[in-house]
Amino acid sequence: MKHMKKALSILLTLVMLICLVPAGVIAAEGNTATIGDDTYEFAVDADGNYLIQSEADWNALSDAVRANHLCQGLTFKQTADLSVNRPIGGWKDNQKKFFCGTYDGGNHTLTVTLKWNDADFRDNASNYCCPFPYVSGVTIKNLRVEGTITTEKKFASGLLGQLLDGGTVSNVEVAVTLTSQINGDGTHGGVIAVVDSKKMVDDSNGYVKESDSANYRDLVTNITNVTFCGSLLGDKTHSCGGFVGYAKSVVNFKECVFNPVEVDLKVNQGNGPSFTYARDAGGTETYEDCIYTAHLEKTDPTYEGAEEASTTPPTDGSEYVAVVINGMTFYKEPAADPEFSGYSLILTGTVGLTFYVHVPDSADWTKEDSYMTFEITGKGGLVSDRANFDANNKISTGSSAFYGFTCNVTALQMADKITATYHVMNGSTEVKTITNTCSVEDYIKVVVKNQNNAFGERDIELAKALADYGHYVQLYLSELRGFTLAADNANAYAPMNTYYNAFSTSDAKSAVENYGIVRGINDDIQKITFSMLFESDNSICVYVFPKATFEGTVSATVDGSPCTVTKVNSSKYQIKISSLNATQFATSHTVVISTGNGDDVTVTVSAFSYLREFFNKYADGTTASNAAAAAYDYYLEATRRVNAH
Repeated sequence: MKHMKKALSILLTLVMLICLVPAGVIAAEGNTATIGDDTYEFAVDADGNYLIQSEADWNALSDAVRANHLCQGLTFKQTADLSVNRPIGGWKDNQKKFFCGTYDGGNHTLTVTLKWNDADFRDNASNYCCPFPYVSGVTIKNLRVEGTITTEKKFASGLLGQLLDGGTVSNVEVAVTLTSQINGDGTHGGVIAVVDSKKMVDDSNGYVKESDSANYRDLVTNITNVTFCGSLLGDKTHSCGGFVGYAKSVVNFKECVFNPVEVDLKVNQGNGPSFTYARDAGGTETYEDCIYTAHLEKTDPTYEGAEEASTTPPTDGSEYVAVVINGMTFYKEPAADPEFSGYSLILTGTVGLTFYVHVPDSADWTKEDSYMTFEITGKGGLVSDRANFDANNKISTGSSAFYGFTCNVTALQMADKITATYHVMNGSTEVKTITNTCSVEDYIKVVVKNQNNAFGERDIELAKALADYGHYVQLYLSELRGFTLAADNANAYAPMNTYYNAFSTSDAKSAVENYGIVRGINDDIQKITFSMLFESDNSICVYVFPKATFEGTVSATVDGSPCTVTKVNSSKYQIKISSLNATQFATSHTVVISTGNGDDVTVTVSAFSYLREFFNKYADGTTASNAAAAAYDYYLEATRRVNAH
């Protein structure tokens, strides 16, 4: 949020646990998998995803679908930004070729150049000009689509054409420029052309097609966290939808934004009106937390669960709240009741996400008694699951006031969704609750997109480094500990995507080469080791192992100050240097250990000492070396940001 720029105060921490324990067997990546036969061969990652790494891979998938391979049960994951000029499947041999799998964009961009008269759309019956013309039960997620789509036929869209059996579209941006040359009914959709009320069936020749019956009105399509931010052009074309050109069955819109660059369609309120979200053809739509910055209706529309908003806050001093969807911030008039209004990223002694709420004055509640509780999806509990009202955790802009409640997470949980519940209280009586869901990764997107230049260059680069760091730490520890990375799984961490790969392993190795640990022993000590922790509280742990005959006590100072020494067991003591700031990674700490017999032992150690151990232990290109390099890059960007301020 632009008005929160100064309040973000991205102070710094790194949250690390890298134990010098041999990593487990690395799941094989780069193996190949086929679709149907040996013609269509793809690399496969450790999670079984078929990788779309190039335009050639995209075209191979297209060919496989055009050869009647439905890809049901398969997931295809895009690993880089791609430019393509063919759809997946399309029209061939007088047949619609359906894709029925999952396409995960990996938070990359797909740039398309598609024309209705290209080979895949040339037949008269082939109307659906879009990246995925014919789909059934499909899932499309984590993707940005941009480029141009030009058509003289009906049913064009920025993503999906004809959808059978319902489906799911989530975390998607469609930024295409769709140009229609139709004089009349286009039935184009910004995201989907037609959500059908038919199912896919087999015909007698071994092909698949839509059923003759169109009576499956209860088929469900969920469109969640999807933004249309492209253009719909065609001043002679009418009968279109900002999201869906024609909805014949159930469509649920949640956290969806219609934010077009330009709309130049023919306004026809007679037999051919257009609609902001979906043209209803016997289906039903529901809306939850949706907004639009423009509308396709001739008059102002009314949608229960969707409202008009702006991309900039008001300048007349009036109150407003902010809504963050798909990395973009939108501003609207506040409601009479408390509501969520934006986030900030906290990188102090912890990694955390602050949820802000707008709380109007009312006799029905008392701000001071309110509080917020947190729940998290995926593996592991929260560092903090409740935050009480703090009048000092507040942002004010004009007449608007926003109160913050912070939830801390571990480094492994940055992609896990946090559900925040604000408890509206009147004294000890709970009046109501409201909920909101976000993740650290969601807010990283807000910073990187830098809407309205709300953030400086150093903020953006730090957010990028944090994303890379979280991604590679997850990969390393998933191998080390044997846990899986999977979204929407109570026993797994949600996978943190990497967007940038900006770090240099060789630069990091050179930078930490001279930061080895210095340690000794005395008559009571057998050995001294150390480690760091990937927890919310970033710490260096020094471990003292006394000899078997030792019967005394261990005491210590850190940088001249007495510290707590914890007896882990009969043969190990722990000294913890806690709450390290990421900018302190290169700072050496002096630990003086006393045992009662022999001279005191001095240990000199830093976070860089640990990164050095990693580089010496693991070869370049391993997930371990990548995690260490990403940690160094995080330190580097944190330092640059502090120096810039």
